Amino acid sequence: MPPTSFHTAIVDAVFAPALRYFDVLDTSGDFRFFAGVPRVAAWRSALSRRSSVRRAAPADYERRLREFLSGRGSALSRRLAGATSA
Repeated sequence: MPPTSFHTAIVDAVFAPALRYFDVLDTSGDFRFFAGVPRVAAWRSALSRRSSVRRAAPADYERRLREFLSGRGSALSRRLAGATSA
């Protein structure tokens, strides 16, 4: 269950950028990274709603991350390419 109130701690500032990756990945398929950890999923969701977290990345962050990942030639980049072409 998501928290009813949310205060910011240093751990939030550390993990928010990494958790933002998963926001992009979630738009490309059903990865279910956080399926077995509902409290982490709720924390991630609460962080992503914070205006400070949303403003921390440029408006074209998703495009930039996708371009970066597609240039890696990795299994993830191939999976993302398949998800966007499907």
